[in-house]
Amino acid sequence: MLNLIPQPAELQLTGKWFRRKNTVRKIKKSELKAEEYILEITEDELKILYSGSAGLRYAKQTLRQIQRQYPGKLPTLKIHDYPAFTKRGVMLDVTRGRVWTMNHLKETIRYMARWKYNFLQLYFEAAFASSGNEKIWKDMSPITPEELQELENYAEKYGIELSVCQNCFGHLTRFLIHPDYRSLAEIQPGTVYESWGRKSTVPQSLSPVNPESAVFIKKLLEDFFKSCHSGHINLGCDETLDLGFGTSQKRIKKDGIAKVFADYVNKLCSFVKQTGRIPMIWADFPLKHPETLELLPKDLILLLWGYESDSPFGEWCRTVRQSGMEYWVCPGTCSWSALFGNSERRRANMRKAAEEGLAEGASGYLVTDWGDGGHRQCWGPSLAAITEGACYAWSGTDKLNSAGIGREAFNSIAAYDWYDRAGQLEEPLKQAGLPTLYADLHLPWSQIPEKYQESDVECYRSVLRKLEQLYLEIPRDIPELLKREMSFSVKMALFSAKRALLRREGRAVELMELASQMPPLIREFKSLWKKRSRPGGLEWSALQWQKISDEMLNIC
Repeated sequence: MLNLIPQPAELQLTGKWFRRKNTVRKIKKSELKAEEYILEITEDELKILYSGSAGLRYAKQTLRQIQRQYPGKLPTLKIHDYPAFTKRGVMLDVTRGRVWTMNHLKETIRYMARWKYNFLQLYFEAAFASSGNEKIWKDMSPITPEELQELENYAEKYGIELSVCQNCFGHLTRFLIHPDYRSLAEIQPGTVYESWGRKSTVPQSLSPVNPESAVFIKKLLEDFFKSCHSGHINLGCDETLDLGFGTSQKRIKKDGIAKVFADYVNKLCSFVKQTGRIPMIWADFPLKHPETLELLPKDLILLLWGYESDSPFGEWCRTVRQSGMEYWVCPGTCSWSALFGNSERRRANMRKAAEEGLAEGASGYLVTDWGDGGHRQCWGPSLAAITEGACYAWSGTDKLNSAGIGREAFNSIAAYDWYDRAGQLEEPLKQAGLPTLYADLHLPWSQIPEKYQESDVECYRSVLRKLEQLYLEIPRDIPELLKREMSFSVKMALFSAKRALLRREGRAVELMELASQMPPLIREFKSLWKKRSRPGGLEWSALQWQKISDEMLNIC
């Protein structure tokens, strides 16, 4: 049996064996599309039919997978293969605490190439070493212009376009809280607005009516363009939650929020198009305010993101398609703000994005991996999700090959199975309407009701027992780093489950005793961080764990 990732469009095993020296005959066929290929293995011959370099590269990647599974002899077969989506990409967050090392980013590029991705996007807010902004990024271990150029050249060797997402509207708090940039903010600190169901007073967005905002962004983008020559630039523009609460309020009352948003985005797009690049933005604002679509340039690519199992990708595609714009579907790894991710949710999310995106004409499929809250999740769940995403991006709606994913992502079927089970372990909490382990860790003591249901406590006890078993089942035949990351995740989850029980039962003294387990967990977190990530951001991210421990020690 062949376990190929992603699954070929057409595969026919012919039941014999090729035992000769693996000399490949390469034949150009102009009638094949650029990424299409045919791989034939007979008893006497091994040949690849292709038309472009991409098709030849993908054929070789498939052949290498076969050779790894059958090192002594190759099964005879015929594969005719081509992608479902034209653009197949991954977006990695490199700005909210964790900035990956060059070694980790290059390793990820090699993985992506093996799985036939052709697009990598790095998400920035303030972790790029842009000129004149040293006061913002100096302690972040930012990616430098030279490193970005090096990554672009490295990715190009593997047939992957390296692109950048620099948020140019919202998500710029790190800049806007600094006195030198405060004049660019939509609101000043202290102005109240709603952010994800909570009141916030922290500046989030640039002022779209201040001409200096576009000047600032133009300078920021020029620094990227010197190092990154991708034909695409993602301008972000998502989650402008404080828009309309400050400087733009009068203009919005006069012209409407859609026009104010579009006028600003059009300025950015005009500059981008002068450089010969294609602009992109996240599509949450235009989807919430569909009248915006008629005000935006038709050559803007809209990125339709949603991370729930029932995210309405099809509906979103149909809405945008009427505007004549190009659009991609963007599911998520669902690894952020969690200890193990959520394997069922992410697969349902990815599957729905692929099925409905293909049905409704999406040209791209972009798997997003975020770092909310200090990017404290370990890498394993993200890697599993990126491997699964490759299957959906290339093959569309084909079923996943678990054995192939395990071998390709972790060189271990057991490791993928372990992550899959870990990612489903908290499902009983969700079904009971209880916070998941990571979420419960970040709920203040005051938010736990005085009266609790015994069934709630038993639900956490059940999860605790499963975690203890999961710890015993960490695979032994895997790399030591992966093993340590698994162990850390389980230990932090056990800490959280015990804390949840003690809180709901009001056992404050024991809760304080439990807090003593946090310092060694934080030390391990820091040690693991340094294996894949740069030091900047580490102390801030670790502090988010420390705050939990401090609250526990100060209850009484």
